[in-house]
Amino acid sequence: MSQSIHDQITRIQQEAENRIQALKQQAASSIAKALYEAKENLKKAQAEVERLAQEYADATGKTIRGEKVVATTRRRLSAEDKAALKKSVLDLIRANGEGAKLGLLVSETGESASNVRKALIELLEQRVIRREGDKAKAKYLLSA
Repeated sequence: MSQSIHDQITRIQQEAENRIQALKQQAASSIAKALYEAKENLKKAQAEVERLAQEYADATGKTIRGEKVVATTRRRLSAEDKAALKKSVLDLIRANGEGAKLGLLVSETGESASNVRKALIELLEQRVIRREGDKAKAKYLLSA
């Protein structure tokens, strides 16, 4: 009799463990499904935020944070564009008697820092302007 009771207990324990395992698998499956759906919803929301931010920037010329929108597409400047950029940079330096920093020149011209830097290098080589300071503190002034 004790053997049959022991067998019954063992069988009940095995059934309970099987049921617990099945419930764990169901829970893991439903959590994975919910996580996938949440990630998909997040992707859609991020795409909508980017679309609205671009629409806002197109309409106002500023980012959501109020920063001026700068062209992010890279383009090769033609000879005329390079000459116009050099003239624009030179005019800005002339207008700022205390010297102009690279950041100001980039924001005022609307060109990339790389293109403005190339124009500055050409003006420096021609000795039309001079540079005071190093790195971030550099100012560009008209040559004396």
